Amino acid sequence: MRPDLRLLQELVNAGCSVNCQNAKGFTPLHRAATRGNVPVINWLLQHGADRNLPNRFGVYPADSATNAGHRDVTPLLSGDNSGRVVDIIQPHTPMRMRLAMQNPEQKLITESLKQLRGVKKKILKVMTP
Repeated sequence: MRPDLRLLQELVNAGCSVNCQNAKGFTPLHRAATRGNVPVINWLLQHGADRNLPNRFGVYPADSATNAGHRDVTPLLSGDNSGRVVDIIQPHTPMRMRLAMQNPEQKLITESLKQLRGVKKKILKVMTP
């Protein structure tokens, strides 16, 4: 399904900013990057979206794309922040997840979660009388 870019144009014509941020600091560019939506990313950039605007956690749109596994769109979003790696998304993010985010293959994240579930089951068996 192709995005309707006319709706985006109507919103901008009505006074909406392409750089507006929600309570957590995410912009429309962050959201499009998370979904790997190239037509919307290109449209937003052509209409003044700031690729160097981080959210409250210090995550840039390029980071959102990379963390969601859309490395193909990262070059579109690389700006002054290119080459940096987000060490953590939030302070409570476990180390295995931080490592998976640096190499965002979904398989690695899935395998890590499966291993964690297996460890929890073993601990519960040992602790259950």
